[in-house]
Amino acid sequence: MVYPLAWQFSGPQSYTHLDHGPGAANSLRALLTFAERSLLAGDADRAAALSLNPTEQNAFYGWPLLLLALAITVGLWRRPVVRALAATAAAAAVLSLGPRIHVPLTGVEIPGPWAPLAGLPLLESVIVSRVALICAPVLGMLLALAIGRLAQARSRGRRYAGLLVVCLALLPLIPAPLRSEPRAEVPAFFTDGAWKAYVRPGESLVPVPLPEPAAAEALHWQTTAGLGFRMPGGYFNRPYGDGDRSGVYGVPLNWTASLLKDVRETGVAQVIDARAREEARRDLAYWRAGALVLVPQPHDGPLRATVDRLVGRPGTWVAGVWVWDLHEGS
Repeated sequence: MVYPLAWQFSGPQSYTHLDHGPGAANSLRALLTFAERSLLAGDADRAAALSLNPTEQNAFYGWPLLLLALAITVGLWRRPVVRALAATAAAAAVLSLGPRIHVPLTGVEIPGPWAPLAGLPLLESVIVSRVALICAPVLGMLLALAIGRLAQARSRGRRYAGLLVVCLALLPLIPAPLRSEPRAEVPAFFTDGAWKAYVRPGESLVPVPLPEPAAAEALHWQTTAGLGFRMPGGYFNRPYGDGDRSGVYGVPLNWTASLLKDVRETGVAQVIDARAREEARRDLAYWRAGALVLVPQPHDGPLRATVDRLVGRPGTWVAGVWVWDLHEGS
């Protein structure tokens, strides 16, 4: 195992760590709140304020379940298995709060038990909120033990009352159906092979704007075309570069990529002068770009106008996309 591990952590394109920032830890309030996709109690705005993003809502167990788990722990404390489960859940929940714990309703921060672990190899790249996922099977085992005890109760009223409490604690956690939508159709420019007329060997095709972790649909065009063309940007992990081996998602944006991203997000075409065109020429040369491609999308009008000014001529409508052939006039 020495060779593959050495390649993974010290070989080409390896990186030392990924910094996810302070938002990767849970808030104490997150443990008491309900996730966005809770069918009965979900609140998208409240959940978004307490999580890194919707896919990282890892600690939203809700106050009813936590109160019930506390009551079960107190009631069955004499059993060693209950004490072990309670300690495990409490440790995982506290660790998920990160190296600095914010005291709710105050501006006070106190050091968390994750602090001495945060700088250790591998642990430095962990999204700390995910440690709270350990609590899920532990809470399930505590509930199973409690239900087992209720089943042995002599009083039918006590059994039914206890089961009702369990149901009420779990009711807010019933998930809403997953949202889905049709995937965007890949333009015929890629499916019919029209791109081949614009990309020579060793060149790349540049989507407008570039694909990035938050908007990576262009990667689907590339796979649909059988990975027949190269493309700058994307969604992957890599070292930052220039001697900095810190991990980063995607590619650090250069001038042109940042400009196009700003236009997509704001819907405002940028003012383009001679200096901007020179920066774009430098970036396009670095990418070895054969063509720029813009598919219909929100704010495609300002994007098209910006690229027209950067390239110095209007794009051409080809098989469902706007294309700027960078070989023209070269």
